[in-house]
Amino acid sequence: IYYENPSAISSLSQPLFNDDGNKYILRAEFCEKATGLKTISNIFKNASAMSATIWKTGSLTAINNYAYENCESLIKLDTQNKITNVKRIGTGAFQKCSKLTSLDPINTTNISAIGEYSFMDCSKLGSYSFKEKIKIPKSAFNGCEKLNITNFNCHNIDNYAFYRCSSINTLTGIPSIIQSYGIGAYSFNGCTALSNKKLDLTNLATLDKINIGTEAFVMAYEDGVPSKAFVYGTTRDKACKAKPNVYPYSNE
Repeated sequence: IYYENPSAISSLSQPLFNDDGNKYILRAEFCEKATGLKTISNIFKNASAMSATIWKTGSLTAINNYAYENCESLIKLDTQNKITNVKRIGTGAFQKCSKLTSLDPINTTNISAIGEYSFMDCSKLGSYSFKEKIKIPKSAFNGCEKLNITNFNCHNIDNYAFYRCSSINTLTGIPSIIQSYGIGAYSFNGCTALSNKKLDLTNLATLDKINIGTEAFVMAYEDGVPSKAFVYGTTRDKACKAKPNVYPYSNE
């Protein structure tokens, strides 16, 4: 794609090719003259054969809605390690990028906002570190089977946010989120690596602020019935009474 004055372009918001033409893209390169480009959205949607993008400019600050959705072959986001200033990830931006293992060279602790479904079904995405008090919206990491989180130093966690993230094995930061903001329905449902963990709520200031969505921590099902579920430490029974139907199952 040729632009006569690439430095004047600040945003690209349409697919490069219409009528499923994106599926024939194998590689995309942004030249060093594209110094004004700040945001992209939809541009590579359904570019299922594209394995990498080459950024020779570091001007990008936002990867917005559906920018890389269904890029099933995407392995490397930036082969030149230029896009280090990204602050926002939009709705469905990387949804179904099933071969993407990391967002390198983006420093994820600098990302202040992520959209719903932003990384849904990125089944090989590995570690991700959050900017403090960032909000985790609905299904943001749903189906990220390899995802590893070391500290949930974030804001409220919405429905299905980490659904089926079977490699998550820490609860660091979760109690304070429950007390101050809340945990949405099915948010950690299917996170089987948490099966032997316990969430101790005994240090919370008041049970009145406990806000845990339906089946948020159910680990597995048998014939549609929860067979293994999370244990709420010593306050599990009180928490259930305070929030009926929140967590009616136990593996005790």
